[in-house]
Amino acid sequence: MSATQQISESPQLLAALVAASTAFTLWILGQFVAVGVGFWKKSREKEKFIRSLYAEIDFNTADMAIFLAAPISYVTFRERIKENNDFVPHITDARHTHFYLKNIDSISATGREYIGDVVYFYGVLDKIRAKIDGIYRKSFTNISLEGRESAIRSLYEHAEEAKKTGEKLLQTMEGKYRRYKLKRKIRSPGISKNQKAPKP
Repeated sequence: MSATQQISESPQLLAALVAASTAFTLWILGQFVAVGVGFWKKSREKEKFIRSLYAEIDFNTADMAIFLAAPISYVTFRERIKENNDFVPHITDARHTHFYLKNIDSISATGREYIGDVVYFYGVLDKIRAKIDGIYRKSFTNISLEGRESAIRSLYEHAEEAKKTGEKLLQTMEGKYRRYKLKRKIRSPGISKNQKAPKP
């Protein structure tokens, strides 16, 4: 008697085999579902990460553009210092780096081809922070007029550098993640033409 005949003639054995086969099939399906759910969840988390990073870079890039749109008049700057040696120009540091610093270990998710640009962008923002901090130190008023003017010019140069790097990053992210439909937020500069000081 063949094994097939034995199975067909033994209902209990046949039922056990069917149950085992069904259980194994269900287990396989469960594994596929788990993998699918895991992939979907990871995909959603990556999209959320990319969108958040894009928004933060967009904010900082726009902030640099607004700052550069109202350049300081170095003529007025020199005159104010001559009138009052303790004069310090008011510069607001409005950088947003919270998301980047909180998720720096996951920054590689942005893509290897431009991760260096992301790190560089935030590095320039950190230089700007350090320079603004330096301008508000008491020692700033002790350096020469030329030295103070040089520090202010350097600040604008870094702002221009950050703006260009940010714009390049945003364009790259928009191209790489077309399915996310990333779009820059339009921000009002908050200044009028009359408030803009002319460049020397």
